[in-house]
Amino acid sequence: NEDGLPPFPTGVSKNLQIAIEKAMSPRRKDRPQTIESFLALLDAKESPSAPIVFEETVIPPKSNPGPKKPESKLVQKTPIIPGEKKKSKAWLWALIVGTVVAALISVIVREAGIKPLEIDEPTPLADTIAVASSVDQSLKPASKPETKPEPVVPGSVKVSSTPSGATIWLDGKNTKKTTPEIIEDITPGKHSVKLILEGYNDYSGSITITSGKRAELEQTLIDKEKPVDAEKAAVVEKPAPVEKWAPAEKSTTGSINGHEWVDLGLQSGLKWATCNVGSSSPSDYGSYFAWGEIRPKSEYTWENYKFRVIGDSWDNVSFNKYNMASDRGTVDNKKKLEISDDAARQNWGGSWRMPTDAEMTELREKCIWTWTTQDGINGYKVTSKINGNSIFLPAAGRWLENSLRDAGSHGYYRSSSLSLTLSHFAWFIDFNSVIVFRQRDCRSFGFSVRPVTE
Repeated sequence: NEDGLPPFPTGVSKNLQIAIEKAMSPRRKDRPQTIESFLALLDAKESPSAPIVFEETVIPPKSNPGPKKPESKLVQKTPIIPGEKKKSKAWLWALIVGTVVAALISVIVREAGIKPLEIDEPTPLADTIAVASSVDQSLKPASKPETKPEPVVPGSVKVSSTPSGATIWLDGKNTKKTTPEIIEDITPGKHSVKLILEGYNDYSGSITITSGKRAELEQTLIDKEKPVDAEKAAVVEKPAPVEKWAPAEKSTTGSINGHEWVDLGLQSGLKWATCNVGSSSPSDYGSYFAWGEIRPKSEYTWENYKFRVIGDSWDNVSFNKYNMASDRGTVDNKKKLEISDDAARQNWGGSWRMPTDAEMTELREKCIWTWTTQDGINGYKVTSKINGNSIFLPAAGRWLENSLRDAGSHGYYRSSSLSLTLSHFAWFIDFNSVIVFRQRDCRSFGFSVRPVTE
């Protein structure tokens, strides 16, 4: 026909012929543009089957050696058998059907919005296999990305004790370290802790370590020599009745060298100062002193302690004064500070001095200790059970190395008495908002001093 197609075989419907001709049109705009338009061509009312077509065949004349006769043509009309025609033109119809299928695929692809594969050159077999493998992999459902567990980062704990120098046990093992100390590389979770110090009851407890974080444990150890009397250490709000033996005619206040005192009616007859050494009012923290030193410092360590000979820790330091142990340097058996080493006397003069351990115990046991706030400062109002007079002891904290610690929550007040069993320790009053008790700790730490006078 005019589109260059060969004749259709017998039995091909008119609608199919039209649909094939349209699909094979040279111009794209003349072809069906959608699947629906192609199917519409097929669904139209069909026309009757085409009649048998005859093909003209020219038979050439046989050669004859005789005289040449005028040339003639014998035309034989032979009916075309559909099966024979189909067989002879099979290759052509294969091309037509392939083209129609390609056109249909093109329409389907365009309708689906899929970009057809463009191949500029023949693809080698190896590349074809690789592409097929890649396509096969791409068709598999995407697997969920693996969720990697969060890395476990070890934590640490800062362990402190009062007094310091306690051996630290973690999960039943001796760390070979003593308080205050930071223990590193601890697996997150709950761990048991034990603190052991000669002369004190062992402490057992637990801590919880968080990944990458530092926990803190601070514990006050109880002295074996004199267990804390919970009844006496408790804060009591209600005043006790005045004991009858207190002399009523005595003056209950006064001053020496410009520093005021209060008579609490104690049996010892001591008057307690109203301020700490280095302060100008009862609520001021004042200065801090290592035991036996008379000047405050910016750093409090064993290395710069006045009576140290060698050593840099509580367990190896040795002394040239105030020592009762042969393995701690020169033994002089001095148990109490001399006046030349008394911070109260050397700073205030007159008859002022530091209280002894026994005098501090009297203050603790013969007075009511009430946690309160004065001038915005936390501390204890210490009221005599005998005459009702009182003094205020601010929670001034303490100096360890080059920093002030526990200010506002703890108080540490020195006595002039050395520990009889541990020469590197001296006695003091230790308190927080819950308890007040007798304690001993390193001589090198910076504590408050509250003077007394007779």
